[in-house]
Amino acid sequence: DGDHFVLVGDSRDVFVYEISTDTKGPVLDTGGRGGFDNLFITPDDNVLIGWYARGNGRYQGVELYDKSMTFRRQVAPALGHMDVTRDIDGEEVLLWINAGDLAPPVDCQNAVVKIRLSDGFRTCLITFDWSQAQHVSAPHGSGWFFVSTYSSADLSPLSSWPKYANEILQIRLDGSEVRRLAHHRSRPFDGYNYTPRVAVSRDGSRLVYSSNYGLQALLGNLSGYTDAYLIGLRFEENEAPLWYSCDWFSNRLGLHSGGSATPAMTPHAQAIFAFTGTSVRWIGYRDEWSGIAYVYLDGELKTTVDTFASPAQPQAALFSIEGLPAGNHTLAVEVTGDRNSRSRGSWVWVDAFDVVSDDGEVVRFEQDSPAVFYYHCPWFASGLVLHSGGRAVLAMEARAQVGFVFTGTAASWIGYSDQWSGIANVYVDGIFQGEVDTYSAPYYQAQAVMYTVSGLPPGTHTLVIEATGRKNLASAGTWVWVDAFEIPP
Repeated sequence: DGDHFVLVGDSRDVFVYEISTDTKGPVLDTGGRGGFDNLFITPDDNVLIGWYARGNGRYQGVELYDKSMTFRRQVAPALGHMDVTRDIDGEEVLLWINAGDLAPPVDCQNAVVKIRLSDGFRTCLITFDWSQAQHVSAPHGSGWFFVSTYSSADLSPLSSWPKYANEILQIRLDGSEVRRLAHHRSRPFDGYNYTPRVAVSRDGSRLVYSSNYGLQALLGNLSGYTDAYLIGLRFEENEAPLWYSCDWFSNRLGLHSGGSATPAMTPHAQAIFAFTGTSVRWIGYRDEWSGIAYVYLDGELKTTVDTFASPAQPQAALFSIEGLPAGNHTLAVEVTGDRNSRSRGSWVWVDAFDVVSDDGEVVRFEQDSPAVFYYHCPWFASGLVLHSGGRAVLAMEARAQVGFVFTGTAASWIGYSDQWSGIANVYVDGIFQGEVDTYSAPYYQAQAVMYTVSGLPPGTHTLVIEATGRKNLASAGTWVWVDAFEIPP
């Protein structure tokens, strides 16, 4: 719960320490018990001790104690790499690698086993080839956990490669889905440091692991060499590609993901998130002053979400959807200004978004594509056949912006220029790139390439076009046009 540690003193005295009250609980003296390898504190402040001895007796395998260090039950007969979390129904569970089990089920060997701590009930989630070992790590009640696999053999792609070998995996707590995030590319050039040992943050937004990346063989590094790597699994509320209409505020508290979140209570205030993937989850904050929001996916109203809660729930999963077609999508959260009868306010909070990515690719995105956003000031539609797709948009007020989210290394803005066109600012990933004078005379230019950016690092980027309200002396107006965007095939 973020308020307790389980600690050990003098290599034998185990106790729970409460941070908020600076108090130490009763002590379990483990002296003469054969020794233990690890300690875990559970979400409800119970304690797990992993003993070296295997078997079904006391002080063997993995035992469960309450926070007063009173023994409750044995939950596993042998040590294993493991972690604790809450299941999707709120139950405390242990995620245990059963490779050391004395008598594992025939169909559940070298597996991740979910053990319900309330009664010891076991569920086999995923099995691995015996050539692989695993580390496991779980965030706080997200419905997922993470596994890193590793082999003591120096595998080659030219030889037999077992499924999930040397990978970082994200797995549902019910075992129904495995997401293959990365190959860690660490090779067994020492006895321990090469193992990746994946560890996820409590909120599930970041995970770290170690890898030597084979640099002992490639560069002649020392055998114990290793580096640390981080994978970002979450878009924070202040990161691209996320746009806000007016009347959103910033709130900086340590309880939020990344230390900050964005609330609003003005009706119709929107936060729009663009993503490329097959699932998305809105992370927000719920309390006694929270109200009701609409959620739209790709412009279609999906549901109404009542965000009221008592007591408060930081980093709560307020909405999620899966099984989307591969490609670009938008998720919009809109404040309704309404609240239920128990709430004292109508605040709606945006803290972060979680996404599962894919490699969908589109060459041209029209101005009404889900990857294109308009904000700050009004844009107007023009329905002329000379535009790409028969439509374009234009604006003349300063700070009117269009944002395009894309995955790739290059992108182009397709526009329109004539005698009434003005000057635009161009930004890439929030960095000002320069001005573009879109004036053209004596002839107009339809579907013209107004600006191209290239040489970007692979990944997701944003290209923003902003009307300045300025023009050169020859122009009769300050209009800036957006017709489409292109990325190389």
